[in-house]
Amino acid sequence: MNCKVCLKEIEHAEFEGYHPKCLKRLFGSPRVVPFLDFDKNQFETQMIQKFSRRMSISGIQEKLSVRLEGKKIVPTDLGGTYILKPAPSKYPHICENEHVTMRIAALLGIETAECGLVSFNDGELAYITKRFDRDGETKIPQEDMAQILEKQQNQVGEQYKYEGSYEQVAKAILNATGKPGVVLRFYERLIFNYLIANGDYHLKNISLQHMEADGKYRQLTPLYNSVNTRIHILNESRDLALDDLFEDGTAFDFMEFALRIGAPKKAVEPIFKKIKTHKTDIENLINASYLTAEMKMKYLNELGGRYARLFERF
Repeated sequence: MNCKVCLKEIEHAEFEGYHPKCLKRLFGSPRVVPFLDFDKNQFETQMIQKFSRRMSISGIQEKLSVRLEGKKIVPTDLGGTYILKPAPSKYPHICENEHVTMRIAALLGIETAECGLVSFNDGELAYITKRFDRDGETKIPQEDMAQILEKQQNQVGEQYKYEGSYEQVAKAILNATGKPGVVLRFYERLIFNYLIANGDYHLKNISLQHMEADGKYRQLTPLYNSVNTRIHILNESRDLALDDLFEDGTAFDFMEFALRIGAPKKAVEPIFKKIKTHKTDIENLINASYLTAEMKMKYLNELGGRYARLFERF
């Protein structure tokens, strides 16, 4: 059995499916029980109505704010330190998808929120992630790119989070941070989301946080909401969510984009080298994940195609 946090093999553990050190990293203690005392039906019929009124996090999945109470994970509408995300019926196993995708990002050195899989008492898995917009009781200032680019639903319509281009995002990040290095980190995440076939990397899924005294943001938030959308949306036609200059998804397309946003070749080449080097490691993570065998194969096939396009002439 593999750990539902790190996806590495487990020999002996107090809680089946978890390394003690991984529980400690995720929850701050190896004694936290990673099994919920309510089932998926109770989540949908009781918990969401009772506890989600104060939640403002958007997305396709219903989410529940939870916190630790002793050794238990319990729902709350105030002071939540984690977000619990079960799979909607329309997208089964999307929790396992997001979990392994976050592990791939971490493997590539991309900052991600601490996350793992926990079980309802009916055995179904749910994705849990530690909030990164709180420091104790203090809210950490952050804005997503829809806010920064002033794209509002009441002005643009329901598709407001898809209004714009990645070039606009990169330039807005430079203006909001004053740091070319942050733009480079965004560039790396863009390649990553292309690689793992995330067709929903839109404005609401790109955020900045930690405002400095001069009014500039310090950094990107940890990566969140990245999944392989192709294994759930079979007729998806776009490789990426926003208008962009990528025609074939090759290294040359991304190199051209780097020039457009002012990222020097010597800075972006190590990103490609790192991704190319880790292909087998990424495949191993997918195979170690809790996705079904069919979804693992779809993920691996999509990954292989992206690698071929990205590096065929590089």
